[in-house]
Amino acid sequence: MLQDIWAKKPKETLAEHTDDVVNNMLALKERYFEYLPDEQFWQDMFIAALFHDLGKICENFQDMIQPTRQVDWDNFVRHEFLSGMYLLVSNIKYYTQNPLPLFAVFSHHKKLEKELFNKNVRLKLRIEEQYFEEFLAYARQWLEKFPEVNFQFSNKAKKYLENPYSGQLRHYQTRFFPLISKFDATHRKRYIFYKALLNIADWTASGHRELELGLVYQKDYLGQQIIQKLLSEGKTEIAKKFEYRKFQEESYLDENILAVAPTGSGKTEASLLWASQKNEFEHIFYLLPTRVTSNAIFKRLCNYFGDKKVAIVHSSAFFLQKEIDENYPEKEYAFIDKAFFKNVTVCTIDQLLTQGFNLGFWEVKTFHQLHARIIIDEIHLYQPYTLGLIIATIRYLQNEFGAKFYIMTATMPSKLKTLLQKNLNAPAYIADTELLDKARNTFEVRQFGFEQVQPEIKTAIETGKKVLLVLNMVDSAIAAYQHFKPLFEGRENCILCYHSRFIQKHRAEKEELIFEMEAQNGACLLVATQVVEVSLDIDFDILFTENAPID
Repeated sequence: MLQDIWAKKPKETLAEHTDDVVNNMLALKERYFEYLPDEQFWQDMFIAALFHDLGKICENFQDMIQPTRQVDWDNFVRHEFLSGMYLLVSNIKYYTQNPLPLFAVFSHHKKLEKELFNKNVRLKLRIEEQYFEEFLAYARQWLEKFPEVNFQFSNKAKKYLENPYSGQLRHYQTRFFPLISKFDATHRKRYIFYKALLNIADWTASGHRELELGLVYQKDYLGQQIIQKLLSEGKTEIAKKFEYRKFQEESYLDENILAVAPTGSGKTEASLLWASQKNEFEHIFYLLPTRVTSNAIFKRLCNYFGDKKVAIVHSSAFFLQKEIDENYPEKEYAFIDKAFFKNVTVCTIDQLLTQGFNLGFWEVKTFHQLHARIIIDEIHLYQPYTLGLIIATIRYLQNEFGAKFYIMTATMPSKLKTLLQKNLNAPAYIADTELLDKARNTFEVRQFGFEQVQPEIKTAIETGKKVLLVLNMVDSAIAAYQHFKPLFEGRENCILCYHSRFIQKHRAEKEELIFEMEAQNGACLLVATQVVEVSLDIDFDILFTENAPID
């Protein structure tokens, strides 16, 4: 009986899993039909979801998945190959003219390539006719619910699956796979839709998850979250008087924006205010140049939207999540966060650029850019090669996927401004002249080294100032920390040393201590390297810093 056919371990039957995948696909149609108003496309997706795991009825596959059986790796078969071949021979004419949904079935686990199914070419297939007939009966029950879906069950297809594996593979490689040579940019985009939607439906079902809920928020909601953040930082008077600044209000435009504003002007909140105009299932992406800045923004956005709606993606993001929650599952990062499932994704810029090179889960990642709101911070920091990739990605996503961009920086060279204006569709240019024209701080330059300024630092501490000391070298920072530590005898929680040699876990702990120290009354000293300048939203009375190298 079909209930003896497993789809997943521990036991989950093929029918149970397929039901979940098809139901997910129907829900995805409701979400995205306004973006893809093509009934034939959704009929193709329905058939792909219904038959994507048909190949699991093969005894070769069941030997691998059922614990009471003995695995024979010499006769292992990729189930998606048999699924795709059944659909192909069921309607050769249709799928040779419209191969994209079938390419999605063939590649729903592995990268699409000619040699994908070449392993064990001489394996012997074992397909029980009883299970095959039962699956077809199960599929007919689904199709009876949707009579508009045109699919003909073929006796020829059944007989074809009885052919040797090598014969089926030859048919795939000589008659079907060569159709990929006819693809152009239009086909690539269409393939992305087929492959991504099948993956989303399948992975969600496999993880026994619900499809990600949408995210809708208004200006008032964001304002309340900002007020709560200010209160948590002890900035009660500022919270009482909170209102959006002129620069932030000007950002509330439903178009691409180039924004220039100094550090501390509220660019992050301005960009989130801009992004609030999105629709329910459109995503927000916040792109930054470094992992450290990404981590800081991730924590802030979790406070605004909740950690269930925000993901962080970069080369060490999984370890950050494990530090926050030791029970955080690896598959959550590998198949959900890394593929941009969450409503809000904070990531380093490279995570977006890789989709253009067809790397990783590029189809799912690109699909989630559909009408997305993409925020790019510190745009001036990138080298020419990377900037060229960013420009190409902006052009592609806005023209093909309707994405909108909010690009911001505190430093906008005129040539960079011209380049962005040329490649963004009709961007608005917004500058925070209110703060740019103000001198909020006094700067002094001394023509000598750290040793000569030590008395001034000591005086600032003794007069109750919150002091930040930034040095270029880690060893110099450690030596300075040891030098000033005696001034805080009995108040060890008022002096800290922070630099890049700490492992990520300890750095996160240090950052929490820095915020606690900053919130206290009275003198304190934070000794750090330049790493402090790109990670922490902190407010000190006086900064002593060495003249840092350009990088």
